[in-house]
Amino acid sequence: YGMNGIVRFLLYRNFSEIYLQGSQNKSQAVWTEEYIEKFMEGATNEKSYVHKPYGEATNTFRDALRDTVDLQNKHVLVIGTEYPWVEALCLHFGAAHVTTLEYGTILNQHPRITTKTPYEFRREYQTKRHNNNNNNNNNM
Repeated sequence: YGMNGIVRFLLYRNFSEIYLQGSQNKSQAVWTEEYIEKFMEGATNEKSYVHKPYGEATNTFRDALRDTVDLQNKHVLVIGTEYPWVEALCLHFGAAHVTTLEYGTILNQHPRITTKTPYEFRREYQTKRHNNNNNNNNNM
């Protein structure tokens, strides 16, 4: 993305294993079942599902998700989130499971949500790929 050095990038913040939520001092977020359930309950309110910082766009997203996507028994990937409002919407509209990929570590306690950092996601992918390659070689 640096156009062969034409554009300079300055890293002014280390995003490894920090979870901002308004403060760089927080090391992780905690998602309890009750916390997720509150977001899911809010999805039933047709008048307002406004969530900071997205405002009215959350209602638009909720309506589009409800009206155009069949989530029944699907496994959904959410990339980047500070608050689990998208995860809650997906569960509310029938997703069997949601995996969230987020830079900061999230301590998740909801049985239908899995959270991973990019490092964990990459490590799992590489392990599965390596195992698949070994299985393919053994089958020859």
